[in-house]
Amino acid sequence: MAPYPADSAHADAFTASRTRMEEMLAHLSDPVLMACTQEKLKDYVTVGGRELLRQVMQDQLDARAVAEERRREVTGADGVVRTPAERGHRRWLATTVGRVEVSRIAYQAPKAANLHVADTVLSLPAHLYSRPSQRAVVHEAATGSLRAAAQGPERATGLRIGTRPLMEISVWAATDINAFYTAPPDAADASVPE
Repeated sequence: MAPYPADSAHADAFTASRTRMEEMLAHLSDPVLMACTQEKLKDYVTVGGRELLRQVMQDQLDARAVAEERRREVTGADGVVRTPAERGHRRWLATTVGRVEVSRIAYQAPKAANLHVADTVLSLPAHLYSRPSQRAVVHEAATGSLRAAAQGPERATGLRIGTRPLMEISVWAATDINAFYTAPPDAADASVPE
């Protein structure tokens, strides 16, 4: 059975990912890499592969931003109805494959924090570090030092986390360890301010 034809608008959303993949494959065919050690090959594939995955994630987030439908109004947990909306409100997210930028619609009301429905759909944390990144830190911190909590995720994912964010993540997780590990992925607070 032949696959369904790809929607051209959808296919265009991943042009950067396809380009990066082609560049990586071309580099893997380069005579220098064809003659390198397994260790150098693994290092290249690990770093390049992580960057490819980061680009795929970025492209998908960008496609979501373009496709996000504007709602007529959004009511926050504070009971305030927000009718005006602006596209293009951006925030960074540090993930296990690298930092990505999330663009989404901000719903606004006077003297009230912006609401971003896409933050809830994506289950974004209130701060920079994604939940998988936080879990990696917490696992390391629980079994060793703060230095180990920084080195473990960096070794495994390339994600560098400063001492202060490491401490904040660890303290936050320790405050309610059961909630940290049992919260469903879609339990993010819709009223997270920008």
